[in-house]
Amino acid sequence: MELRLGIREVFWTMACVCAVQLLLMSNLLTDRSGLYSNGTRLGWRASMSGLKAVFRDPPRPATAAELYSKVRVYCWVMTMPENIATKATAVWNTWGKRCNKVVFMTSQPTSLVPAAVLPVAEGREHLTAKTVNAFNYTYQHYLNEYDWFLKADDDTFVVVENMRYFLSKFAATEPSFYGFHFKTLVKQGYYSGGAGYVLSREALRRLVEDGFNKGSPQCRLDGGAEDAEIGKCLESVGVKTGDSRDYLGKERFHPFAVGTHLAGGYPDWYYQYAYHGAHKGLACCSDLSITFHYVSPGEMYLMDYIIYHLRAYGVASPIDLNGSPPPRGEIRNSTDLKDTAHP
Repeated sequence: MELRLGIREVFWTMACVCAVQLLLMSNLLTDRSGLYSNGTRLGWRASMSGLKAVFRDPPRPATAAELYSKVRVYCWVMTMPENIATKATAVWNTWGKRCNKVVFMTSQPTSLVPAAVLPVAEGREHLTAKTVNAFNYTYQHYLNEYDWFLKADDDTFVVVENMRYFLSKFAATEPSFYGFHFKTLVKQGYYSGGAGYVLSREALRRLVEDGFNKGSPQCRLDGGAEDAEIGKCLESVGVKTGDSRDYLGKERFHPFAVGTHLAGGYPDWYYQYAYHGAHKGLACCSDLSITFHYVSPGEMYLMDYIIYHLRAYGVASPIDLNGSPPPRGEIRNSTDLKDTAHP
């Protein structure tokens, strides 16, 4: 008799535990009144479904290969005929091939790299005209084939996988763009041309259709500083700047070479105009940095080797830095990071 009572007690205890779990799931799946948004009561099927969701394995982060097809990036690279065999070729042999599509914008035909010949004169005084023509060409040929559109120079190094990962949390249908933020000349600021900046599909559409094509007074077609002029035009057509920093507040896009940022050898104007301040040492740059500027052809190959081939045995980087950045100008301590691989 005592044995039978013991079994019954165990049975009813387990039944009560299951009932409590279902009630808890009811609170997770509905509001506190236990109702759906349409006012009906939570059924047992929904409770069981929610219970399964609690014990399901957490979502697996997308791999670089998966993001290649989910976050389609078109890259166009500013170059000139005398740089094709050196700088442009180095870009093509390293990071350029990791874009979903890459086109080199120049003024003369070449067979060394995939190029578009633009009807513009070369020279710094015509960089705005060249950029306008490059975006027009991109809009006419590729607007609906890709999600994001990167402008870079032929001495910019881009870690394309990090860019896709960063962009994966944003919608290409929203009018936004990202890069290294300067706080001058434009009300909302603008992004460094050398560090590269990336536009959503909707931003590109507005830039061309509402800016260049309608002759907006804020959309200069030549002269001035290319990056600032594009920033003015984008602001005038309702395209917003976004925060490109990582969870710790470290920059992802960089207007100088790696060594310059680590050593802090910045010119005076950088301290004055960097939107989030000038930082050096390991505070300078995100572990998931996207671009660096003033990279020579030899350094392109060096960075490509270090990033994609060199490994430290037994060392991995499981940290997710794609959360919301801190307030403007702040740098979080790395101990604030959450290790996604070892919770």
